[in-house]
Amino acid sequence: LHNPSVISQVEFKSRREKQTVAFEVCGEWAQMYKIKTTNGADYNIKPVYFSIELNEKRRVNVTYKGRSTKPPRQARITVVYGHQLKLSTTVEQAWEDQRHLSCVSSIEKRKYVTIKFKDD
Repeated sequence: LHNPSVISQVEFKSRREKQTVAFEVCGEWAQMYKIKTTNGADYNIKPVYFSIELNEKRRVNVTYKGRSTKPPRQARITVVYGHQLKLSTTVEQAWEDQRHLSCVSSIEKRKYVTIKFKDD
């Protein structure tokens, strides 16, 4: 697997406002991706599943839903990437198929993106 180029941190302006930030995933190899967060109640990520061809880029939007009361719990974004074993399926189905394999660690890798707020 080849490491994609991914930033290590996204930053939001305030914990109180709904807002969206974006980051790019730049692939140096044809791979599939799954983007997820440890706190789905406070964040939406789009797209969650996608594939990138050689030297292609993909923009990922992270929307923070905003809070008027207590701040959200600490969260991070995980960029999971790997080779798509079955090219005839959707990327989402390919991830589901690989989930059942015993050698997943050799098929997928992860990068982590921390979430920060300027008003902290």
